[in-house]
Amino acid sequence: MGTVRKSFVWSFAQKYFGLCVSFVTLPILSRILTPHEIGIYTVGVAFVALAHVMRDFGVADYIIQEKELTETRIKAAFSVSILIGWSIGLLLIVLSAPISWLYDEPGIRNVMRMLGFNFFVIPFTLPVLALLRRRMAFNVRARLLMASTSTRAVTSITLAFAGFGYMSLAWASLVGVITTAVLAARYRPPGVGLIPSFAEWRRVASFGGIATAAVMLNVIGERAADFILGRLLGFNAVGLYSRGEGLVNLFREGALSAIMPVILPAFSERYHAGDDIKSPYLTGIGYLTGVA
Repeated sequence: MGTVRKSFVWSFAQKYFGLCVSFVTLPILSRILTPHEIGIYTVGVAFVALAHVMRDFGVADYIIQEKELTETRIKAAFSVSILIGWSIGLLLIVLSAPISWLYDEPGIRNVMRMLGFNFFVIPFTLPVLALLRRRMAFNVRARLLMASTSTRAVTSITLAFAGFGYMSLAWASLVGVITTAVLAARYRPPGVGLIPSFAEWRRVASFGGIATAAVMLNVIGERAADFILGRLLGFNAVGLYSRGEGLVNLFREGALSAIMPVILPAFSERYHAGDDIKSPYLTGIGYLTGVA
């Protein structure tokens, strides 16, 4: 249990570091950028968020929960991640124009195209981050993500001051992803190569299909307001709504998003060892409900 506690500490440290950075950057960006500009970016991100669900395709969770994780299966997961990620990246770039026409706002096209390039980089980070979680190396994972968060914040504020408008947020996202990829290469666990192989890809895909469907429904529900407000009430409404929603989501960002990365590898480890998971699960739910 000592490892689990340390993992929680590092996970919370990383999440609260991100929250502290957000408390600094969000007010600054909200003063520099107009609600209209923030609304443009928010609508673009809403479409990209749906794509991110498909991009992951449950690969990270597969790597974490797989009982007999071999090098071949890691390569298969990496290959599936590349195939899905690059395909979605191309699709976002292609669909950016018709979606911008639907909202009568060219800025959405620019945002979606820029964010689409993220999908060509993310597959190189996904297996490494998943393996760090599986091995409960949350200290390394936290340092990596903290560096990425810092780089993204500095980039967004700098570009906003320089007059890049809503594109400062899109550029910052890409810079953050590239930073994560570079550091992931630095911290890649021994024996984890990046040579694609589609052997046993069906094992990854069968797990990923079910996981993706469940997450997709959840994301659609979360992003529905952005789609509807942007189309019916305009981008000012979306921008103001997203700022208010950010406060409401502090619990999810500050608590749930720090707990969930640790829970899956911790429970997977107990399950693979044949230990009981019902009792700790119910205890955790009780604590979490009380805090909420």
